[in-house]
Amino acid sequence: MNFKRVLKNIIVFVAMMIILVINIVPTVSKASSKGYGLAFDYDQDIDYTNTEDKNTYSSVGMTCTYSETSSAYYVARVFGVDGERFDYSHGYEYTFYEGTSQNMLNWVRENGCSKACVRGIGYNIDSEYGTVFTGEWSPDLY
Repeated sequence: MNFKRVLKNIIVFVAMMIILVINIVPTVSKASSKGYGLAFDYDQDIDYTNTEDKNTYSSVGMTCTYSETSSAYYVARVFGVDGERFDYSHGYEYTFYEGTSQNMLNWVRENGCSKACVRGIGYNIDSEYGTVFTGEWSPDLY
């Protein structure tokens, strides 16, 4: 009888943990994900993501999910937007290929700016057709 009670408690606990994980984890991992497409026409061409509200002092998260050219990549920095774009990366740059994810340090909120975007500079870009990258980025990590 005692063994049945312990087994029942373990099953109830595991079921509660599964329900908790199913309901919480997707919400946290998908918090404020914004899709983007960066397009570069030639090497060292510059493009920016959309501008989004930045509410926290956390890093900016970015994932590159697709590149039209396998050898192409871009180097990204975080910018604050207050009428104009300001480089608040303090020199930190991050390289993105297809399948890359990074948490990018920045000082957007520390400089009193409430909006952010990411600037990318393309390299090994297809000289005839250009290269498009797609992915998601999050101005606030939770």
